[in-house]
Amino acid sequence: MAGQPRASDMSWYTWQWYGDLLDLIQDNGYSFADYFDFADFQRPCILRHDVDYSLERALDMARFEASMDLHQKVHSTYFVLLNSEFYNPRSSQSKAIFSEIADLGHHIGLHFDTTVYGDDLSKAEFVQQVQEEAEVLSKLARTEIRTMSMHRPSQEILDADIEISGIVNTYGDFFFRQFSYVSDSGLYWRQDPRQLIGSGEAERLHILTHPVWYSERAEQLKEKLLAIGDRAGIETLKRFGAEVYTHFFDVVPEEEIRCHFHSPSC
Repeated sequence: MAGQPRASDMSWYTWQWYGDLLDLIQDNGYSFADYFDFADFQRPCILRHDVDYSLERALDMARFEASMDLHQKVHSTYFVLLNSEFYNPRSSQSKAIFSEIADLGHHIGLHFDTTVYGDDLSKAEFVQQVQEEAEVLSKLARTEIRTMSMHRPSQEILDADIEISGIVNTYGDFFFRQFSYVSDSGLYWRQDPRQLIGSGEAERLHILTHPVWYSERAEQLKEKLLAIGDRAGIETLKRFGAEVYTHFFDVVPEEEIRCHFHSPSC
């Protein structure tokens, strides 16, 4: 479909492009909101960032948003995985990143990986595990965790519209279906957000990005994928590359991964 970017359109994943998107949001009469104050604005725009693979890239995005010279300060919610193969939220470095993101005026939320608990998680067990993870993350981030987004949720979980006391489910019916929702999941914007924003047809916007994809310049896809491995290590990349990007090993064969990490066999 015309206007839909594929992963090859790397110019869409630069700070310049993202800054232009924020400008466009404001210029079209939207206000930057969160999951609690959106009703205060006639045309709210909620910015959500799922931190799947790099806390450092999340901090880069948080700093960039704070640096924007707009009439209204940009604030977002950064959703952090408690269980990740790519970063350790319990490290002192991670805690420092949480503090800086909060100091920049943003919020921290829980990115809940349903697959950690198996396929037969009941609603009651789901709620319990979210609450327990939120409590742990609250202590690590030194802030109350009041929002949750799901990492790789099943359709069944999405359709369940699960309510959690004291915690907003961003995939709940209201925020997921009653806002105009657009996402760059899998390095693929299914709808051009600029067209949606510019049309003025959406009364409420809910925009999801993944900070790991964004950088100063337009990186090639292979370069971007290998950069994730530079932080996580070769074994993590070999085990979980297909979760990072569905066609990871088509873009970066295992032999190239070994060579990138200076294997003696190259």
